[in-house]
Amino acid sequence: MKFKETKITAILAVVFVLVVVSMSAYAADLTVPHTFSPGTAAKSSEVNENFTTIYNEVNALKKQLSNDWIKLLDNASYSGCYEEHKYTPLATGQFSQVKAVYKSGYITCNTSNYPETSSNPYKWQLCNPEGGAVAFELKKNDAYLLSQSDYQHIATGCLNPSTPTGDIVCNLNFSIITGDTLTPTWYENSRSSTCGDNGGQIFIELWAKP
Repeated sequence: MKFKETKITAILAVVFVLVVVSMSAYAADLTVPHTFSPGTAAKSSEVNENFTTIYNEVNALKKQLSNDWIKLLDNASYSGCYEEHKYTPLATGQFSQVKAVYKSGYITCNTSNYPETSSNPYKWQLCNPEGGAVAFELKKNDAYLLSQSDYQHIATGCLNPSTPTGDIVCNLNFSIITGDTLTPTWYENSRSSTCGDNGGQIFIELWAKP
């Protein structure tokens, strides 16, 4: 079976536009094994091979995109106590992991015993100089997605950062839809518990992986 060259060119042009726009930030230019000249007919096997090449590239792109982290919050903050902020997520979707990235600031459970100093690099929680305590929880629409059992332990499902201000990566299946809010916080702040001597404010980015 043979196809009119003009129809094939039109179909391939549309597909190329869609693929190139989607892939421009991720991959090199897409090429196909066969080209067609004006006035000549195209074999169905050659057309199918071209489409198979495009199909494979699109699937590879989808796989690559599914492995990328997507930013949910930028420059979000929470404090030692009595201050939480609800943020509108930057993206929607279904996710399997979340990652808190330290940007600046600190949290301390005791400003007298554990003040902010250059000698204590554990900005996620100055009250544990060995780094076991990490002040981070996450709420969606006022319900906990990630919750600490107490101020000394990281939230269930999360791994301690590999460095004093390293990323907090948590396994978490959750979804975000339009209208949802996210609130980064920590144990004593979210419960207003024994936090009269707490201090500090921390700024983070929040990322999620599909």
